[in-house]
Amino acid sequence: MPVTIGGGRDVVALETSSTTKSVDGWFGDWQDLTELTADNDTTPAAKPGLDVDRLGSNESGGLGFLYLGFLDDAMPGDPVPVFRARPPAPAPGPAPVSPPVLEFRRGGEATTRFYIDTNSTDAFGTLVVVGSDTIRADLRLTVRSLYGRVVSATLDRWAPGWMAVPGGAQASITGPELEAAADLTGFGERNATEYLVTTSDWRGRGDVVTTQASWGTRGGTRGEPEPEPLFSGDGQNAFVVTGTVDFVLDAETYKISMRFTAQNSFSITGVRVYFVSVVDPPVYEGGLQADSSGSPSGSFLCSGTATPIVGWVVFPCSTSISSGTIYHLVVEWDSGTIGLSNSGAVRYTTPNNNLYPKDGSTDSATNVLTETGSGWNAEDGQPVYVVNNTSTFEGNPYHTYEEKDIFGTTGWGNKFSVTTDRSFSEARFYVKKVGTPPNDLTMKIRQVSGSPLEVASVSVAPGSVGTAFGWITFTFPPVTLSSAETYAIYLQTTGGDASDKYVVPASVTVGGAPYEDLTFDGTTTQQTEVDTTGPTFTDTAANDIPFEVIPEFPDLILPAALALLIPLVVWRRRRRPRP
Repeated sequence: MPVTIGGGRDVVALETSSTTKSVDGWFGDWQDLTELTADNDTTPAAKPGLDVDRLGSNESGGLGFLYLGFLDDAMPGDPVPVFRARPPAPAPGPAPVSPPVLEFRRGGEATTRFYIDTNSTDAFGTLVVVGSDTIRADLRLTVRSLYGRVVSATLDRWAPGWMAVPGGAQASITGPELEAAADLTGFGERNATEYLVTTSDWRGRGDVVTTQASWGTRGGTRGEPEPEPLFSGDGQNAFVVTGTVDFVLDAETYKISMRFTAQNSFSITGVRVYFVSVVDPPVYEGGLQADSSGSPSGSFLCSGTATPIVGWVVFPCSTSISSGTIYHLVVEWDSGTIGLSNSGAVRYTTPNNNLYPKDGSTDSATNVLTETGSGWNAEDGQPVYVVNNTSTFEGNPYHTYEEKDIFGTTGWGNKFSVTTDRSFSEARFYVKKVGTPPNDLTMKIRQVSGSPLEVASVSVAPGSVGTAFGWITFTFPPVTLSSAETYAIYLQTTGGDASDKYVVPASVTVGGAPYEDLTFDGTTTQQTEVDTTGPTFTDTAANDIPFEVIPEFPDLILPAALALLIPLVVWRRRRRPRP
């Protein structure tokens, strides 16, 4: 019997659907309806192609498989309008008539993101808050699509900090269905696994669904936008100080090394470390040594001597350093009486961030090593040091920290600005609670220049904040921050007291150049204390409170000719066999 297929969107596929899970755009392997659960939306998403209707999960062969069914073609993406204003009229005289302009079409990607907690019974991972839904995620699978086709699929794991897993994700979209897989190698036994699914288009419209242990489902449409983490830069200060260590140089054999990677290539004339205490000290030698399998080479590239005082101590040292090269700033005894009554103590901090504080870039070599006569020992500390000439300085100036209490009408955060206009939809703070704070912790972003106004506000419950410092994520509808303005981002609450409060750590250095200039983003970003009754702000340029603001996902910009052709293309999909 002849068969007629009508419509340009149908394709006949003469093959048998597989029951083995694979990401191939063929959904016959999800026919077991016991694997799928209907989403109990109470309010539909703005677009059917963003509205999750059913979902499922399965693990096989070291891969975690995830399925989403939508009410229409899945995650289509759509054009982003571009508006152009007619130029103002020159004065005097009438405005010239503007000729017609062929506008560029901009394609806005749609984004599906799975935040996965492979073991919901432990405290590992970062707390993600999306509206009223929360999860402590240790995996994040992101699928980007445009016009119903997968643009990219990526997997990140929490290390802490999101770290890419190359080749760790797969995804496919066909019609109203999406399937993806995450590589679970190295994550051990799964225990009460749960995941949070968010969908969004470039406008921030979308759906949020959270699955509980045993893959039971709750949730529904929240209309929340999706964040996209950014590289180090504007508003990306993940450098934290929560402890200090003082190494006492009170024996001739005792030495300390600040290991670091040079950020610039230049000729230095001196090196500096911070002495936190001195007692009738001897003369010490300080300078640079090359790296030898992670330890100092034992031979100075340059060095000088000094009798230390409390504070930053400069050792003359003239040599050239090269960007990307690992060095050790070594301080050791040189001459004079040394012992318990004749010594100095050199400061370093914890944790070891493996970051360069001024711009947040990665330095995997950072560490502190000590020598007490039996070889160099790595202390897993953060070096406190400066290398410089008369005009160029680099290093870590934060030699201590302070804990800032948030309760009553006192809040804490930072003033900051951005270098380019950009839309943001997520922020993070490094915070803990003490006792039992009675009310929510609220994150606010407020424009403080020009005409002050609040641009974002989102809260988390006290139960979402731990008793040890950790990153708390706040998600909010997209807001555009302007490079022409200054903003304050801060945390506040209501009620509480000195026993029941929230706390953030502030990284601290001494005031003035060059130390303030080496803090995160120099003096552009700085700590601010907030009186929430105003609000009013009191700034401290030498201090920074760790925080991050994270942009909304970027648009995909298409050439005009290609964009104009896209609406003429007829997309076809394989229609899976129906039982």
